[in-house]
Order: sequence, then C-alpha cells, then structure tokens
Amino acid sequence: MQQSSYLVNLPEPVLYHICCFLISPFDLLNFGSTCKRLHEVSSPPSLWLKIIFSWCKGVWQWIEIPEITLPRDWLIELFRICCSKSPKTLRDCHMGSGEEWVRTESKQFRCMLGMLRYSYVDRDERHNPTVLYRRWLFDIGLYRRINPTINFAKEDLVLENSTIKELVALGQAKERDLRSRKRRFSNLSMNYYIKRIESAKDGWYEDLFPSGPRGSLCPLLLCPSEVGYTSEMSGTSGVATLVSIVLADYLSPLCLSGEITLPQMAHMIQKACYSLRVNLEVLLPLQRQQWNCQPFRHAVMSMASEGWPSLDTWQLDLDQLRIKLHWRGIMQQCSQYLEEHHWLDTIIDNIRGRWRNALLGEIRKVLQGDEKTPCTVTRFNLTDCDLIGGDNRRQEMAAAAFISDTGVMVTWQLVGKNDF
Repeated sequence: MQQSSYLVNLPEPVLYHICCFLISPFDLLNFGSTCKRLHEVSSPPSLWLKIIFSWCKGVWQWIEIPEITLPRDWLIELFRICCSKSPKTLRDCHMGSGEEWVRTESKQFRCMLGMLRYSYVDRDERHNPTVLYRRWLFDIGLYRRINPTINFAKEDLVLENSTIKELVALGQAKERDLRSRKRRFSNLSMNYYIKRIESAKDGWYEDLFPSGPRGSLCPLLLCPSEVGYTSEMSGTSGVATLVSIVLADYLSPLCLSGEITLPQMAHMIQKACYSLRVNLEVLLPLQRQQWNCQPFRHAVMSMASEGWPSLDTWQLDLDQLRIKLHWRGIMQQCSQYLEEHHWLDTIIDNIRGRWRNALLGEIRKVLQGDEKTPCTVTRFNLTDCDLIGGDNRRQEMAAAAFISDTGVMVTWQLVGKNDF
C-alpha cells in the first residue's frame, strides 16, 4: 500500500511519461483503473490516439466505426464490437472418463481475435456465388483440460464413442455442412469426422503453425498467400489496405491536433478505400495488359506515376475540411511503400502476422503453461472438410483441435471449395 502511494504521489508529467511507455491499451486501462488520479493522468486523448493509430493500422477500411469522439471511449467501444461479433461455439465439452474442457480465453484475447478477423475480411468477401456464407477465421477457442484422463498424443489411441460424439459437436460438422451427401446415410460412423494428424514436441508452434506467407492460425494452416508472395493474391483489396496505411499516416497528425475527429478520419479512410476498389476494378485490367508478366505491384506503381485513379468525389470531402491532400501524392507514397516491402502480399501478411503473434502469448499459456516447460501438442481434425478429404462441394466447416496435457486450442473456418 505504501509503495503504491509513492507512484500516485509522483508529479503528473512523470506519470504521463510512464503512460507513454504503455503501448498496450489493456495495460493503460488497467493503469487508469487503479485510482481516480491515475485515471485522470491516463485519459488524455493524445495517449489514446497514438495507441489507436497503432492498433488499427492496416484494418481501418474494415472496422465498424464507433461514432464516439473521445479516443479512449472510442477504443473501448471497438473492443465491445469485437467481442460481440464472436460466434457461438461450444463453451465446454464433457469428454467421458471424468474429463472436461472449459473455455478459458480472456476478453483481451477476444478483442485481439476480433482484430485478426478484421484483417481477413477481404478474404471473406472474395468467394464464389455458390458459397452461401464464408468466414476464413470463424473462431478460435481456448480450453482448460479439467481432470485430464485421455492421452491424445498416443499414436494408436482409440477414442470412446462418447468422446468422438463430443469432438464432432465441438467441430460443428453437422451444423455447418450445408450440402453434404453424408445426410443420406444415417448410419455413417462419427469416426468419419475425427482424424488424428500429428504430434509435435518442444517446437510445436513452428511445426504446427508455420510462420511466413504459409502460416496462420486458421484450422487448415493455410494463408491467402500460401503459394508465395509472387502470386499477389491480395489484389485490389491489398491496394486498398496499403492506401489505408498511407492515408492514416497523413491524417493522424490532423486528428492529434483536433482539426478532424477520430470518426471523421476513419470514415474518410473507408470512403477512399471503397472508391479506390471500385475504380481499380475498371483500371487494373488495362494496366495488367502492360505488365502481364510482372508482379501486381508494377501495375500499381505505373498508375501511381500517372496519378491514377483520380477520386474526385473523395477529394471534395477533403476540400470542404480545408485539408491539402492530393490523390496523386497518396499513390506515389504507396509506390514508395511497395518498393520498400517488395511485394503487396508481404504488407498484408505482416498485418495478419502481427495479430497472430499477439494471440500466441495467451495460446502458449493454455497449451504450455510455463513457457520454459517442454510440451507435446497433438492436432486432431474435427470435420471432413473438402480440403482435408471430405465430400461437400459447396461449403462446410473446417475445424481442428490442438491438444496438450493442460489445454486445447480449437480453430474453426467456414470455407467454400471453389475458392481453392
């Protein structure tokens, strides 16, 4: 108690300086919840704006914008939206033999998962018309194993029917298998859904979740850039993401100075990115004819040199606010950004990788406990998704469980075969 009073009695500039080192919004919220004085010191808009600019980098064009002007309250509302969008996957499982799996992830984990989901929105929107509903990252769940009695790492493991039934329910195979032939066969064994893939020791994360363009936390361990950066699969949405990064760099000083509000800034970025995608759909085919043997970025750089596309309607919004910003300059800045990163998909994967890595800390706590303690993690597929040998031609749930002695991570992905 006496030590905490020393902190509270520090001069306000010193306390503010301490807050500047708290780069996590959760740390800053916890710091400010200690007492009234620390709440006041940790509430200046400048502190929260800097955190928001970092937090939303690369996903401005996809987030649902809170209509709140105070930055701290704006971010808290964004957290609420992220958590409220979580689908209803199982909260607990009863595996038989007295073992239970109980959901354990924190609100912080759900918020970061929501941001990772935003970074995959463009992938969700790029689907075949025959796919009814798609979520590249449907959900991730963390579970504690209570009274663990089953050795899932055992290669010749034979699961009890009650356990298989629970795993099938966990994977939501039947609920989301929208057009499966299996429904014709009522006597089909549930073993059809469950398949042990492999176990990994010590370096389980590197073995089960490869890093780089081929890595992700999605259940099939695939990424939109799985075939390599040279494919430039992010396309026009990738260009819009790049533009959102550059625009945020231009507009954030105006937000810090109070010339525009945070919602205004976010709406301007989204409007510009939407207009850009519409224009690029028309312009890019013509440009790609000139660069048909070259990476996608060359078409972007070519357009940047000519100041394409010109988004006049978006420019009017800036003129009304007396903001001196020219679209050609934005595109040229995008071109320089591309030169630094070499590939458009590199930029997109870095954004997704940031949130995947942020989630990894809590995943390790559940699967590994003490990070210094070696552990074995075993992967089980919980559905018969097309990409792992199933029969659905349109859409179904792909789910996998990653099981250690202490905990479980489950990932769900709603996919359509025709996208692959």
